Amino acid sequence: MNKVTDIVTKYLIGHLARQIEDNGLVVWYDPTGVYTEVADALELPNTTVLHYADSFLQLRWEIDQRQLMGGEQPPRLVVYVPLAQEETHQALAELEA
Repeated sequence: MNKVTDIVTKYLIGHLARQIEDNGLVVWYDPTGVYTEVADALELPNTTVLHYADSFLQLRWEIDQRQLMGGEQPPRLVVYVPLAQEETHQALAELEA
């Protein structure tokens, strides 16, 4: 990893951490998939990180199985989607709301 990439990655992780602190739930769209490696290695304290992998039904099932939604407070959850938001046909609308 070169110095510029390292700086951008650190900034991105810091930004995600702030979004989790402020909102609890982040749906992260990456239309080009350029940050897949960052998402794969992402670890934030007390935060679940899930990845879309070819099936929104599978992703939603995993969220349900972990009982991440439905509480009074939003979960500490990052959902990484290596697609453009418009490509999802609002499959994650409940998470975005």
